[in-house]
Amino acid sequence: MYCYSPIYCGYITCCPKESTISLNIVYNAIKKCIAHTEWKSSFSSMFDNNYNINKATAEANNLAAKSASKEFYIRAMEQHCGGDRPYIHPNQLEALHKETDRQAVEKFRCVRKMGGEEVSMVYQKNLEDEIIELYSNYKKHNDSKNVFAFSRTPTTFISSMILCYFVAGILDTIWLGGINFIFMFAFWVCFFLLFVWLYTKYSGEYADIGQYIDYFADVIWNNAFQPAYSTCLQSAMRSVLGHAKTN
Repeated sequence: MYCYSPIYCGYITCCPKESTISLNIVYNAIKKCIAHTEWKSSFSSMFDNNYNINKATAEANNLAAKSASKEFYIRAMEQHCGGDRPYIHPNQLEALHKETDRQAVEKFRCVRKMGGEEVSMVYQKNLEDEIIELYSNYKKHNDSKNVFAFSRTPTTFISSMILCYFVAGILDTIWLGGINFIFMFAFWVCFFLLFVWLYTKYSGEYADIGQYIDYFADVIWNNAFQPAYSTCLQSAMRSVLGHAKTN
């Protein structure tokens, strides 16, 4: 009589004479199954460890390449617009940024890295985002070196005060005192804003108010003084060119 064993893939005799042989076969089959299970578990653990090591190595390669490229960008920008460098034109700074950014990204791509293109693109995107943030800081630092940008607010208010006082004097001469009051009011408003702006800049307090005053002065400059200055400059250039042609 034969019976089928679920452990050992074969038929085992159940006769009394062969009981010892059958038990040995079952015992050996169980040992093989246990050994196979342990080997499979060991192989799976070894595979997971190797995968984690490769993943960590790929991340380390990409992180090192990103750090080196970022350091390259910082060194190049510091040579042209660092703390001890003079103010440069915004267009020149932007052109410098684009060229340095291109070289930094190219430097990152040229480094041999593990992990494949997908992992590399993630770190390249992080590098580009960090470079954009660095460029924004360099722009602000470069703008702070512009003496005219710092003096635009007081120049705008002082020019407005002079203009209002001059127009008010003319209106008072031709007996238009009602309109004269409007220009004198604007004169004192500009004087008050200039005083508050000076206090915020030299005391360091109420910086938000100082920024609002700067914004208000920029609006006046861009919509009133800048167009008038451009028109006068163009008229002067046309006059000079016309005079040169006649001579």
